[in-house]
Amino acid sequence: MAPTLVREPFHRDDWVYEEKVDGWRILAYKDGTRVRLISRNGRDHTRRFHHIAAAVAKLSARSLVLDGEVAIFDQQFRSRFEWLRETDPDAIATPPMFIAFDVLYRNGRELTGRPLRERRARLEDLVANADLVLPVRRPVELRPRAAQALKEQQAASRLKSEFVFCNRDGGPLDRDNIMNRVWYPALKRAGIRARKPYQTRHSFATLALSAGEAIGWVAKQMGHTSTKMVIEHYYRFIPNLTRHDGSAFDKAAAQVGL
Repeated sequence: MAPTLVREPFHRDDWVYEEKVDGWRILAYKDGTRVRLISRNGRDHTRRFHHIAAAVAKLSARSLVLDGEVAIFDQQFRSRFEWLRETDPDAIATPPMFIAFDVLYRNGRELTGRPLRERRARLEDLVANADLVLPVRRPVELRPRAAQALKEQQAASRLKSEFVFCNRDGGPLDRDNIMNRVWYPALKRAGIRARKPYQTRHSFATLALSAGEAIGWVAKQMGHTSTKMVIEHYYRFIPNLTRHDGSAFDKAAAQVGL
């Protein structure tokens, strides 16, 4: 896949936009407990990225083929292509990660003929909470209050750091330190069961749906291409705003003589 140069950005209905990851294009094959990571020129990188292979092996599907890229990210979560060959020993970086953007085959079923929205939903369900395997990111709408909070924090940090959130010396935050000294104690004090920050997306979904937000908007904010995942996981939080429990159908049927 090669990009096409155009005069200005465009948008068309039903187009999907995803982050471009600067990494190595890899197909991940799983057959039972056996996993292979094959590049587009046919080279086997399973041993090189054995931690990713182990993570793919733990996915629930018996057999599958994932299309994606192996990438390493810096402290600002920018993919760094050159670090796949030789990492910078002085840099803060993630381990190699598999960023999946499609599932081509699963449990004996060829999926390439299925709509992209359906495949994306299957992919998200498949890699949910997996280690080192993530679905490619998609843009979401930042709510005004969240945007304002980030701008205020950036203004407070700007004098000593390029980061929006930084430590007292202006460097990047230490994840383990924040989790153990701030995050988990705050949850305990609030009487909330321990969870990772990523899991608060479920709180967002339930609150938004309970408030009456459109299912499609919530799905988009969570990075889904369809409402399938939202309906399956959060249907009990979708309010009956009309307060009809079958009576609306009965009324419509009566109007057509049924």
